[in-house]
Amino acid sequence: MVYFLVIDTVLFLSAWCKPKQSKILFGIAFFMLWFVMAFRNVNLGGSDAYVYQEWFYTTVPKLSQFEFNPFVFQRDIQAGWGFGWLFTLLASFIKTFAVNYIVFQVFYVTLSFLLLAMILHDMELTVQEKSLFMFAYLSQQMVWFFCVLLRQNLADLLVWYVLEHPFKKHEWLKKILILYAATLLHTSAYIAIAVVLALEIIKRFPIKKVVSGALLLGTILFFAGTKIISFILSFMAALDPRYGMYLESTGESSNVINFALRGCFLILLYLEYRKHSTPEQREYLYIGAACFLTGSIPQALVVRMTEYFVIANHYSIAKFPELFDSKNRKIAAVICFGIFVVIFIRFLNGNAFFMKNYTFVFEI
Repeated sequence: MVYFLVIDTVLFLSAWCKPKQSKILFGIAFFMLWFVMAFRNVNLGGSDAYVYQEWFYTTVPKLSQFEFNPFVFQRDIQAGWGFGWLFTLLASFIKTFAVNYIVFQVFYVTLSFLLLAMILHDMELTVQEKSLFMFAYLSQQMVWFFCVLLRQNLADLLVWYVLEHPFKKHEWLKKILILYAATLLHTSAYIAIAVVLALEIIKRFPIKKVVSGALLLGTILFFAGTKIISFILSFMAALDPRYGMYLESTGESSNVINFALRGCFLILLYLEYRKHSTPEQREYLYIGAACFLTGSIPQALVVRMTEYFVIANHYSIAKFPELFDSKNRKIAAVICFGIFVVIFIRFLNGNAFFMKNYTFVFEI
C-alpha cells in the first residue's frame, strides 16, 4: 500500500512544479505505477487473482486451438468461464509463447498503460494537468480495475478512447467497432454503448438545463429509483446469464459519500466550463452528467458502470486550479490533496485490503 501512496503523492507534487520538473516527476511516477502493477505478486487481487490464474492454466488454449469466430465463442465457450472473446484471445496469444501467468500479467498491464498514455495524449492536457488527472484516478478506482477487474479495465479504457478521441474520418464506424471490441472484453460495455448513444441526444440540450436536470433526476434516482432497475438487469441477463445474480441486490447502491462526490465533480465541471467555454470542456461536462446519472441508479452493479464515464470526473480535477487565483490556489491544493488521500486510504483499507502487504512477483 505504501508504494501506491508514495506514487500518488509524487503525482500530486508534479502538478505544482515548473513544466520541466513536472515532466520528469510525472514520467517517474507513471513508470513506477506501471512497474508496481505489472510486477506485483500474481496473488494480489483477491479471489479474482486465483480465478484468472486457474482460467489461464486450465482453460485458455494456444492460438492453434483458439476459436476465432466471436459469435461461435460467445455461444459455445464463453458461458463456461464468462470471459470474453477478446480477453481470451489476448491470453491465448501470450500462452502460445509463454506458459507462465506472470508474462500475461505484465503484457496486459503494459497494454493498458499504453492505451492510457494514448488517451492522456489525445486529451491535450499540460503535464501538470496530466499529473492531477492521474492523481485523481489513482486515488479512486485505478488499483481496483488495473489489479482486480482486469477484463473491464481494458474495456473501460476503450470506451474512454471513444469518448475523447477526435476521429477525423468514418467517426461512427470506428466508434462502433471499438465499442464492440469493449463488449468482447466485458459484456457490461453494452450499457456503455447505450449511454454513448444517449449522449448524442443529451448534447442537443442547453448545458445549464442538462446539469440542473442531471442533478435533480440523479438525486431522485438515488433515493427512490429502484423500480427501473429490474428491466435493465433483465436485459443484461439476456446477454450474459451471470447478471441474473444482481437482480437479488436491486436497491443497493454506492454510498451517499460517493454519490455526493460525483455531484461535486459535475458542479466543478460546470464551473470550469463557465470560466473557459471550450469545446473540450463542453464535451466532458456532458460526459460528467451521464456519469452522475448512471452512478445514481440504486444498484450495486452501477459502481462498475460509472467507471466507463469517470474520465470526466478526473478531467474536472485536472482543470480545477484554473478556478483559483495564485493566492487561493495553494489553499485549494492542500484541501484537494487531503480529501483524495483520505479517499485513497479508505479505498485501500476497504476494497483493496489485499494490497496492504504488497510484494513483488520476484520476492521470495
